[in-house]
Amino acid sequence: MNNIIAIATIEGDLITINSENGEIIQTLGLDEALTSQLVIIETIYNGAKTKAIIVGSSSGKVYCYELTSLELIWVNDSAERMIETLPLVIDDKIIYGSWDNYLYCISKNSIQIKCKKFSFLLVNGPSKDSLKISCTLESNAFRAECEILIGEL
Repeated sequence: MNNIIAIATIEGDLITINSENGEIIQTLGLDEALTSQLVIIETIYNGAKTKAIIVGSSSGKVYCYELTSLELIWVNDSAERMIETLPLVIDDKIIYGSWDNYLYCISKNSIQIKCKKFSFLLVNGPSKDSLKISCTLESNAFRAECEILIGEL
């Protein structure tokens, strides 16, 4: 699995390529543009640990495909508009933004939506050339916090 490169196209194709010889392993065509950057995660599929591709689409869907077979593991359609941001994976959660002005947090092992409330605070970073962003996502049963550092330490 270490020699696979995954590519998504605006035309809606998900392609895996052998990085050692450049040959296409598989191509999967979807009915919509794939608009987010790809993220590779470890997940459980059919009772076994495997690697999967996470990608967002122009309609607001997030897809999870098994890396070697391109079998669909799950799809989440909670967002109402395009997903362009890089999905952020923290522990067992996937956080992503949508053009519907919400930030979403879903479980990486299922399609369950955790929350869609978002607040953030910009604070000074550890140096004059950096910026720290503190984020809080919360719902009745869930709270996640993250800090993002932009710039030099």
